[in-house]
Amino acid sequence: MFNLSAEGITQQEYIDEFIRKTGYENLHVVYIPYWLARAGTGVLSAVRVFNSKIPNIDNRRLASLYRSVGANSEAIRAETGWQPRKNLLETLVTEAQGSKVIMLYPSVDTISNLATLHK
Repeated sequence: MFNLSAEGITQQEYIDEFIRKTGYENLHVVYIPYWLARAGTGVLSAVRVFNSKIPNIDNRRLASLYRSVGANSEAIRAETGWQPRKNLLETLVTEAQGSKVIMLYPSVDTISNLATLHK
């Protein structure tokens, strides 16, 4: 696995600099302190005994959401000689602004046109 950014990116930076600039300006994110989230996982674990539909969030999974990870691109540079761009978030925003949205399902008009062709 290779990191493709020259500098580390936090979740908050990703949300603020990419997600909000590519169509989700009104996104409201609530940052919960780690100690409160950890207490909540303890309560959920206790209640989960009575209801199996409650998600299993252990301390390791919770820590992965809160950990600030600095990634290093040296491995991909050593293997391939490739060097990542300096500002990945800026590049993502620029690329996203020029892209088109591709529909997974065809529109109703497209289906109607196909249906009339096969009559």
